[in-house]
Amino acid sequence: MKQTGIYIVPEEFASPLQHTRIESAERRLRRTGAFLIFYLLFQAEFGLAWDRNWHDYLGRNGFWIPPHLMSYTGMAGAGIVALFMVLLETGRYYQGKPEVDNSSTVCILRFFHAPLGFVIVGFGTLIDLAAAPLDNYWHSIYGFDVTLWSPFHLMGMVGSIFAGLGLLYALASEAAIERHSEYSSRCFLGLNIPEWGALAFFAALIELAFIGLTAFKPVMLGPFPVITYPLALALVSGFCLIGAVQLTRKPGAASLVVLFLWILAFMIQLFVPWILHVSSAFFHLPFRGGQEPIFNVVFVVLPLLFLFCALLVDGVFYWQCHMKGAKNAFREAWKLGALMAVPAAFVPTWITLTLLHLTPHILLPIDIFQAFVLDSTWSSMLLSLPFTLIVGAGLAVLGSSLGNIWYWSNR
Repeated sequence: MKQTGIYIVPEEFASPLQHTRIESAERRLRRTGAFLIFYLLFQAEFGLAWDRNWHDYLGRNGFWIPPHLMSYTGMAGAGIVALFMVLLETGRYYQGKPEVDNSSTVCILRFFHAPLGFVIVGFGTLIDLAAAPLDNYWHSIYGFDVTLWSPFHLMGMVGSIFAGLGLLYALASEAAIERHSEYSSRCFLGLNIPEWGALAFFAALIELAFIGLTAFKPVMLGPFPVITYPLALALVSGFCLIGAVQLTRKPGAASLVVLFLWILAFMIQLFVPWILHVSSAFFHLPFRGGQEPIFNVVFVVLPLLFLFCALLVDGVFYWQCHMKGAKNAFREAWKLGALMAVPAAFVPTWITLTLLHLTPHILLPIDIFQAFVLDSTWSSMLLSLPFTLIVGAGLAVLGSSLGNIWYWSNR
């Protein structure tokens, strides 16, 4: 019911302007929360990139180091925003506010009602923050220089992934509501604002794989080494690029993700060496082994791998839309995922060797040269290919399935 002057007007007889105001109030609230989380998770990702390189170049000097603060305040802030949104939306649900009902929220613990995305963000950040003190305790027992694959690093990684997926759910639901609203706002290149946010965050998920790429060390299959970093590249390419196109149902969405990825990779590679030099000077910490951080050209050029995959995804989607319709696109996503996985095993080494050939005086981080050149022999690349194909196919199916859910979900 709406009050107009001294009369109470039933909701179904409210004017279009009143409907717009009803919708815009709830939309502003949820979008403000989603984009606050968007910023805070990006802050956490920059902090994680700084932290990874801090350990490599300056060592792990304790828990309260600046990159930890930057990363964990980002995650904690995202969790606080998610909690605030859950509590606020629960109150609005019980008040019977328009646009806050069982069709636009989920019930948690039989009492709380909130959009699904904010709930997932809350649980994800809780997992990540719970891992922090446990990881610090682990370091106190086993020392500072331990592998990325320690239990509580993995716990934090899982929490971060869940937080990212929650943000995608929140943005996707706003995009779906926007698409089906009678009073839609303006679009740019056929995409509304939440869709643009989702594409940018898909790029952040791919860049997240870059941060720990050199931690994927070869494993021995009998006497033969098998490189493992292609698994991470196949995972994010299949999931993110197909998921982006399914979420928006727009050919070209995957290519836009790669454009965002290149911008983000360039920004992080500018940020990390600069902030490490500032940190070294401010805290009077020498670089380990005398090796100074440098601009990582390989990670800036690596999006070329994903550009090939994106053009393939966009082309297949465009063709299938004309042949079968958008609803039937990517019915056999596993084939596309397996195909995209092939360059993941070979392109990083090719990019690195090409850069060294074209610019022989270029400086590369030692871990990049080790991972992409010394460890990546033809035999190790061929042995990793079957595993890479399986991962690429499986994550493409997952990205297609979730993308289809995101396209329709208004929760």
